[in-house]
Amino acid sequence: MSDTIDQNLWYKIRYTPIRDALRGRLSARLDLRLQLDATSLPADVKQLLHRVVKATRLWRLEQVDVIQELIAHFNDGVASGVSTDELIKRFGDERQAAQLIRRAKRRNRSLAWHAFRFAAWSTSVLLVVYSSYAIYFFSGRPSPRVNYVNLINNAVEKTPIEERAWTFYRRALIGTDMRVNQNLALMLNQWTAPEQRAALSEFVRTHQTQIAWIHQGAMKSQLGWVIGANGSVKDPDLWSHEMSSSSHVDETGEPLIMAAIPPFSGLRHLANMLRADAIAAGQTGDGKRLLKDIESTFNLSRQVGENGFLFLRLMSLATSEIAMEEVEYTLREHPALIKKNDWLVLSRRLSEPKVAADLLSFDQERMHFDDMLQRAFTDDGSGNGRLTAEGVSFGEGTMFSQADDPNRRWWTKAVQPITGLITPSRRKLEQQFTKAMDMAEDNLKVAIRDAKWPEETIWKGDFPVNLFLPSYRGSQIAVERLLGHRDGVVTGIALELYRQEHGSYPDTLNALVPALLREVPLDRITGAPIHYRIVSGRPLLYSVGADRKDDNGQYELNSQQAGFWAAGDGDIPKGDWVLYPTVE
Repeated sequence: MSDTIDQNLWYKIRYTPIRDALRGRLSARLDLRLQLDATSLPADVKQLLHRVVKATRLWRLEQVDVIQELIAHFNDGVASGVSTDELIKRFGDERQAAQLIRRAKRRNRSLAWHAFRFAAWSTSVLLVVYSSYAIYFFSGRPSPRVNYVNLINNAVEKTPIEERAWTFYRRALIGTDMRVNQNLALMLNQWTAPEQRAALSEFVRTHQTQIAWIHQGAMKSQLGWVIGANGSVKDPDLWSHEMSSSSHVDETGEPLIMAAIPPFSGLRHLANMLRADAIAAGQTGDGKRLLKDIESTFNLSRQVGENGFLFLRLMSLATSEIAMEEVEYTLREHPALIKKNDWLVLSRRLSEPKVAADLLSFDQERMHFDDMLQRAFTDDGSGNGRLTAEGVSFGEGTMFSQADDPNRRWWTKAVQPITGLITPSRRKLEQQFTKAMDMAEDNLKVAIRDAKWPEETIWKGDFPVNLFLPSYRGSQIAVERLLGHRDGVVTGIALELYRQEHGSYPDTLNALVPALLREVPLDRITGAPIHYRIVSGRPLLYSVGADRKDDNGQYELNSQQAGFWAAGDGDIPKGDWVLYPTVE
């Protein structure tokens, strides 16, 4: 070891603690050699001390303290008459001494350092565990076994093309410029204005061929739409190229959730064409044509909702509303154009559904969920499995993205194993979903006032499956609103037939039973008979609404607001729910 040290400026800066530098002192006291050269101990002792202190791997300031303590120890020994050789012998094993010194010094470090050290070690352990699990997670692969798209299409494809309603609806849509769709809706909303009435009449006159095709399609037993990317949507004469290639097909088949279904805009346009023709038929006094338009609209509604996905069934409800608006318009403006027997046949047909289950089913939703499970989870052969990376991507909607951000994909993949850790097993999810669906379908079989939906939006024990429940309950509410309107329309038909026969409306609805009405409909909110009044010479049918208070058919904002079941979600609407008439 050198006896002299060239203490230039760089040397002083290098070996000066920060605390000394902040005080303006370049002490260079971190240099261990400086401490050793300041003592008169023999060279072999200095070398021993230097080796031991370096072996402790402590912080430099801690090493300075240690070497000062060791120097003092050896100086005391020499001063007591013990030889340096004896002192070195007593000192013992260098490595063991360094370890003991290191442990003692580390124990005396601050609480903050110990907390940081514990956190660092814990993080390292977690990282190793997470990395191991990530390898296990990414090794899993789903193995789809059932092609649900083909399964659904098989039933449709067994029917000859000319027996499918879509064959005729397609011709009607091709023969009608779809760009006039919005114009037609505008004309229907404002058709009483002279200019809109003239435009509507002209539209109907120039599209009789297309309307006849809709009538032909409505007579068929099924819609006949083939779902999926290679189905009815693959029609360059009707849809754009982008629409025909919007779904993804690979060797595992097409995911059911991404399969192309009939577009709402096209179905709505067909219903609007029938409504336009019904208005024109009423204006010209053509009762047979008017009745045919009403029946075709109801048939279109049935075809759309039959054995369809929930979204299609909701489309069906909207189409039924259009048909009932046609009935209301006819009852108000041209009731005599339809014969009594035809009115009764129509009334009986409308009266067939009693509860939501008669119009709504969740069978397709069960298939959807089964398809998602088989595409997202592994399959151990006994109905169980774990979430896969493909399943996480499927849930995020990025599995089939053609323009996914590479940076986002990297971060997404990095955290995907966390999803696998918190997601229940395949069997558990299936059990939870089945439980929720069974409860939902049981509720559809009764009036919603008797249904038993959970008070909480989410059941903590069954998360995330019961996130579906609010939409299922909402679907039942939509059907109940339709059935309430239906009750009003059917009773309105009976009242009009009674007036035609007796010259005035009855005092009570009981006078309509059983000749014109099977039974007096019940208020779908309270279960009591619906209310009936004569206002300005016309019948008014209503429910007491969510507040269950009879306001004589009066309401605040609009006639439908009080048809409300989720009273716990906000303020209860005041006023009554008008069932008939609902069309101004």
